[in-house]
Amino acid sequence: MIEKSGQTDFPVLKPGLDIAKPGEPQPEVDDAAKKLYADTLPSVVQITTDKGFGSGWIMDKTGRIGSAAHVVLGSKEHFAVTADGSKYKLEIEKLDDLNDTVIMKPVKWKEGSRPHLDLAPSSTLKQDDLVYGMGHPGGLRPAYLSPGYHRQAETQLNMMKNLSEEVEGAINAKLKTLTPKERPDLEKFVNRDILNSRIHIRPGDSGGPLLNSDKKVVGINDMITSFEMGYFVPSEKIQALSEDEGKFNFKYNWVAGNLAQQYKHDWKTNPTMAVAETLGVGAAGLIGNSVLNRMPYTGGLAAAGVGAVMLTSDASGLLNATDSRDQMKYGLASAGDLAALGGAIATLIPKARLAGKVALGLGITGRIGSEFVPNRRVLTDITRKDGSPVPPVSPDIEKSLGLGIYRGS
Repeated sequence: MIEKSGQTDFPVLKPGLDIAKPGEPQPEVDDAAKKLYADTLPSVVQITTDKGFGSGWIMDKTGRIGSAAHVVLGSKEHFAVTADGSKYKLEIEKLDDLNDTVIMKPVKWKEGSRPHLDLAPSSTLKQDDLVYGMGHPGGLRPAYLSPGYHRQAETQLNMMKNLSEEVEGAINAKLKTLTPKERPDLEKFVNRDILNSRIHIRPGDSGGPLLNSDKKVVGINDMITSFEMGYFVPSEKIQALSEDEGKFNFKYNWVAGNLAQQYKHDWKTNPTMAVAETLGVGAAGLIGNSVLNRMPYTGGLAAAGVGAVMLTSDASGLLNATDSRDQMKYGLASAGDLAALGGAIATLIPKARLAGKVALGLGITGRIGSEFVPNRRVLTDITRKDGSPVPPVSPDIEKSLGLGIYRGS
């Protein structure tokens, strides 16, 4: 239910209330909360990856983004979308899998171009102090404000014991499945410090900031056990990560689009399929040429319509390019679309039909060729600096233990 009076003009989540989508009537908050939201919104970002959504915030004038490690673990590409819709590619700078924190650096960031949020020690929080979560529940935009009250600091193990009498047995069973090198990390993970607050966060909020009344970050949205309770990483953990060298190395490589990757993969693993795909493209060209010969006006108008749609899409990609590689890929794609569109229109004119077909064919070839431009910089490997082969602790560890806890990403 949504309170009937004093609704805000921005999205709010409160304990005990269902989520209302942006634009729908929202719960009431006081003037202090309204000002806090307006002042901090430009510093809160949505994190998008190839596996889902999360949240984060701008940590300093260099644009470094703080978030929860589980938001990006398991994904290859990461982006930050600011409140005004600007999109930046991200690369992981440091990650702490045991405390579920990550610091990422944006590509093509102009230093000092956006406001940032300062950290404050979570140890200054007292029971029943006002706290405010910020994030993008369900991937919704703009960011939601989640007001609530701090309860206490505790270890994750104590929290899990309070939720389930079987937790110790589940952890011991899990430990038996791990190698001697992996066990210490799990033990440290379940004994990590967390903040317990009566606050409503949802999947997609993970990694967003938990703010105190002074608009400083005292924690990071992390876990959910019910709509009434949220759990947060203390700000001291990401402060320590910021000052530490980090224990992981991250390797990024440039790759082409999904179509090109699939085609290359087929040539390596299934040449018969790759040959069939190649012949299929050639057959499509012959069929298209036949249609233009038999029904020049219908075929030309259809090709022009497809070309216009593709040009609109690729031109939008060019305008929103996040780096020079994106500009190259979408520039080539747009040029191909433009040539194809011009050629399709030319086929409607009898005397220009041959030239139109040539331009249409070249344009389509250029558009397909743009898919092979390596414009995606993806995470290909995470290794420990000490050379140990132990992977990062799984972000789904609580789920694997069969506990009623789930991450907020």
